[in-house]
Amino acid sequence: MKTHDLRDSPLYKVRSRKRLANILFTIESSLILLARSESNYHSFQKKKKDGSPRTIDAPNPGLKRIQSRIADLLQRITPPDFLMSPVRGRSYVHNANHHLCSNSFHCIDLENYFPRCMETNVKLFFRDTMKCSPDVAYLLGRLTCKDGHLPQGSPCSLILAYFSNSGMWEEVGRLVAESDCTFSVYADDLTISGERVPKSLVWEITKVIFRNNHRVQRKKVRRRTNGIAEITGVVVRNGRLVPPNRQHQALDMARKDLNCADNSEIRKKIERSIQGRLAQIQQIENHNANSQTDDTSH
Repeated sequence: MKTHDLRDSPLYKVRSRKRLANILFTIESSLILLARSESNYHSFQKKKKDGSPRTIDAPNPGLKRIQSRIADLLQRITPPDFLMSPVRGRSYVHNANHHLCSNSFHCIDLENYFPRCMETNVKLFFRDTMKCSPDVAYLLGRLTCKDGHLPQGSPCSLILAYFSNSGMWEEVGRLVAESDCTFSVYADDLTISGERVPKSLVWEITKVIFRNNHRVQRKKVRRRTNGIAEITGVVVRNGRLVPPNRQHQALDMARKDLNCADNSEIRKKIERSIQGRLAQIQQIENHNANSQTDDTSH
């Protein structure tokens, strides 16, 4: 998909709610009703990997269509090189590949990312960066946020989490560049790498994150050296990307379960799981093959 400069976005310099409604394929009165409604979301609990609950706020169909349109328009803006998700054409494998030639790695997870992405910052993004009129920026904030922050479950939350925090990421980028390192952002995961990642750099980045109302998950901070690290589920090792051992172990276990399964529904479920894991492994292998082809052509 072709991308364009922020100033070429249909959302740039929207000065009336009627114009906004046209851009979002609806009418002004419908937008206002949605912005005022108290029943736009269906909320439920979903377990995280560690077993703790996460609240999902899923928008109702009418609002979801509007949010999907906003997400589509924002994702057409040319992203910075460090942003890996949500960017069309970039994946968790690209995120790991971004750090392929590094020797030292520092991985940081942001804690409660969406609840700390405040509606105020979303409105400021639309008003100050996108140059929308105050009433349009206010309306866009109401349409994309719930309870004063970005909701987990909205199709536009991830891209708005980046744009409403772009100043923070730009400051992180300047610090990283000054230390001759590189970094990438994949949703709420931040990876910094280089020949050496100074502890002083990590401390300065942590302070920037804190100043912008975000927090670091101390339990998930990971520091690795000697050219080996796992980044968003892909292992970087000796200039190559490889699947983690647990991926192969899970695949072997699934194949054993398939041989023992005598129920057709269970067999179908296991087969889908096997196909998914094989596709993930193949994606990593294809990325390595493409990288080798690029190196040879140069």
